[in-house]
Amino acid sequence: MKNLLVIVLLILSFNSLVAQERPSHSNDREKWEKIDALKLQFVIKKLQLPNAVENKFIPLYSSYQQALRNVYAERRRIREQNKANPGKQVDTDFSFESKILDVKQEYKKKFEAILSSEQLSTMYSSERDFREELMQQLKKK
Repeated sequence: MKNLLVIVLLILSFNSLVAQERPSHSNDREKWEKIDALKLQFVIKKLQLPNAVENKFIPLYSSYQQALRNVYAERRRIREQNKANPGKQVDTDFSFESKILDVKQEYKKKFEAILSSEQLSTMYSSERDFREELMQQLKKK
């Protein structure tokens, strides 16, 4: 029942974010920060971590998300520069896919220091569940 309530609250929160008019660049950042906060809450609820572990998990997960955001931002910037050269853009995309995998592998090792294998699997599946829920909300708009 608690999980259902959390999911409903996440959906309502996301709906309010999506319903806003096209924001400026700074508002885009705020929107994504809110989505990231909702995602963190969603993952934490799924993991049901003890407080001591949760206190270690939150900053690590935030750092992980920031590292991925940095790679995605750099990829967007490079894509913009390579618009006129599709061949180079494809090669660059492959390079960034490798960088994303590197970040995920690096943080997997860090997460293993505080989470069990089952919890780690739950974390990744929770991320997918959250993404799918966002996609469903976007389809409804």
